[in-house]
Amino acid sequence: MTNAKRTKDRAEVFLGEGRPWDRGLLIDIGSTFTKVMVIAPRGAMVGRAQAPTTIDNDVMEGVGAALDQLPEAARGAYDWALSSSSAAGGLRMASVGLTENLSGRAGALAAFGAGAKVIANEHGLLDDAAVARIDAADPHLVLLSGGLDGGNREALLHNALRLSKLKSARGFIVAGNADAAQDAHVMLNDGRRDVRVVDNVFPRAGEIAMTATRDAVRDLFLRHITQAKGLDGLMATFRTECEPTPLAVSRALAHLPGDGGPVVFVDLGGATTDVHSLGGVRDDHRAVEVPDPEVMRTVEGDLGMRWGAPGTVGAMSLAARAAAESALGCDLAHEAARRREQPSFLPATDHDRAVDRVLAQAGVATAIERHAGKVVVRHRPWGDRYQVTGKDLRQTRVLVATGGAFRHGREPEHMVQASLSEIEGAQSPRAPAIAVDHTYALYAIGLLARLAPDLARQLAAQAIVSPSPSRRQQEARAS
Repeated sequence: MTNAKRTKDRAEVFLGEGRPWDRGLLIDIGSTFTKVMVIAPRGAMVGRAQAPTTIDNDVMEGVGAALDQLPEAARGAYDWALSSSSAAGGLRMASVGLTENLSGRAGALAAFGAGAKVIANEHGLLDDAAVARIDAADPHLVLLSGGLDGGNREALLHNALRLSKLKSARGFIVAGNADAAQDAHVMLNDGRRDVRVVDNVFPRAGEIAMTATRDAVRDLFLRHITQAKGLDGLMATFRTECEPTPLAVSRALAHLPGDGGPVVFVDLGGATTDVHSLGGVRDDHRAVEVPDPEVMRTVEGDLGMRWGAPGTVGAMSLAARAAAESALGCDLAHEAARRREQPSFLPATDHDRAVDRVLAQAGVATAIERHAGKVVVRHRPWGDRYQVTGKDLRQTRVLVATGGAFRHGREPEHMVQASLSEIEGAQSPRAPAIAVDHTYALYAIGLLARLAPDLARQLAAQAIVSPSPSRRQQEARAS
């Protein structure tokens, strides 16, 4: 059943039709913790709580434990509920395109933008080895793109035929050459898996179109992946839907306080670090490159505070690492390995906290540097050519950070500022107002934004408090 045909969930009835209500429940099933938030009309937060996620048994056990932690005033019946999930590794997708830097990049950006974790990325004409790599990655969904509309048909059909042999995927999304997409659908449709044909993600040179792909991913997530992750019981109990957490977070960016300038959100996790941005798209991109989408998400799978700690240390420059080790009097590689071996590690001493601070600053600096645009020097026989690629985030008005290092660390805003000062050679935020999402409210704001944008803005104004830019910041933005 598609979104157009399905029965409205309870939240859509109250929020979409504007019926009176007293209390709403927002739930996020995270990879580590399940978070709940109760709000009243006009976005007033009545209470929030969290408990360990119980994905190995029944996710409702973790939800129930979180609800039990709510203050008394927030307990009881709820008029509606909305939920998101990134449990058990989130939504795993494979992206297959024709060329790495064009349709391949467009497809990967679309998958990330839909809230997926891209666990396999192939381009060109698939062979047996490529298909085997995709199968080994065990994706939930496969996004097939390639060919401009009216252009190359054969590549899309060749790859569709190859992908029809996959054993792992639960569904396919065909977002390639419109002239070949229906034939690719026939090849992939074996009656066992859902196949959707949507608008080409790279229909014309210099153009990217992601909305239809995002909608299809969300629909297939609801139809298939929620059942695979045991979330169907949650949806039945609360008469609601469930969507990928990163999709909700990206949607929230447009509803944060303030006007003008890009918005950046960085989520520093134990294993990975996500960066989301709104705005900063350049108007002067070349037709031979894929333009960055207005809302963009990147996932750094090698940067984190626990599982990803060795990657964070490895990404540091030799000079920065030497300076940090001299100041701390320790081997950062050893400290990183210690944290990887003990993912539940909590800093108990000033030394532990200082190491975590160094890791946090390095992780944020590297993730934002990779996300932002940069000036690339092309050496040519007739002289150097300078080319600007990616998003220009220098005029970012607000940067929101979240993660345990910021929620529990000292002076988290200063940690973010220190991270930004370490970035070189990228069009990264210069002097943004910095806010820390202490309440993990971004998912809730994003869930609300789909049905009730005004309510989302009201919650954001209360939950995400960003300081006014200082005089130095105002001068930096004006320069």
